Amino acid sequence: NDLISAILKDVSDKHSDVTVDIIGRMPPTLRLDNMDICTIFYNLFDNAFIAAESSEKKSVRISVRLLGENLFFLIKNTIPHKIEIVDNILITEKDDTRHHGFGSGNAANCVERNGGELIYKCSDTHFEAELILPNIDSF
Repeated sequence: NDLISAILKDVSDKHSDVTVDIIGRMPPTLRLDNMDICTIFYNLFDNAFIAAESSEKKSVRISVRLLGENLFFLIKNTIPHKIEIVDNILITEKDDTRHHGFGSGNAANCVERNGGELIYKCSDTHFEAELILPNIDSF
């Protein structure tokens, strides 16, 4: 998908010391409008790369697979320390909370509006954002 590739390139270029491993392929077209694609994927990629850049191992792994018409997308990145998640909402650690913490919520709202699900998980060393979008090929 050209738009998602451009978003990933933009974010990864800003964090060139982060290693990226991509498994799978996106379909060339998605049932999402471009604004939703930008909102979802820019926020997920940006958060992953920012956290990975602050960690010791500095890596992001992206896995994509289609099961029928359903898209499963997993972003797993290293983190400097465990991130607090309450009711699948990330608790921001950014200093100026008046201007931060909205990206993950905006991404989750876009996913939900499109009938999908966005699930966050965290261990002591890795953070995961699992995106499930149904009927990805149907318009």
